[in-house]
Amino acid sequence: MNPAPLLTASGISPADVAAALGGLDLDQVDIRPAPVWLTRLWGKAISAMTLGSKVYVQSALLDRDPSDLGRVVVHELVHVHQWAQLGVMRFLWRYLRGYVKGRFSGLSHEEAYLSIPIEIEAREVANELQGPMGPV
Repeated sequence: MNPAPLLTASGISPADVAAALGGLDLDQVDIRPAPVWLTRLWGKAISAMTLGSKVYVQSALLDRDPSDLGRVVVHELVHVHQWAQLGVMRFLWRYLRGYVKGRFSGLSHEEAYLSIPIEIEAREVANELQGPMGPV
């Protein structure tokens, strides 16, 4: 599914999101329900994951009011943009390096996840476009 209707239903301008993300073409992004095997790998704390231009969202979230999805969608669109800018290897390297660095410095799993620079950027953009909420 295209992210634009989900953003609009959340009161977020798709044009503003695209502009904030360097002209990201929202028509090239596919939001789809995450397969069960993937959500089992995630655990309960994760609601969505981006792989390239595909965003996998927990089915329960997709079944709710679309206005609830706005912040999650923006957060994941930042990751789509990051994947496009960095490429697969550099994105994965930066993501894993940020996490491992946090763990080796004594942070818990959640603290290490929250300290990954790529995740910080995604939360900041989502906060700017919709307002602060808990971690995505």
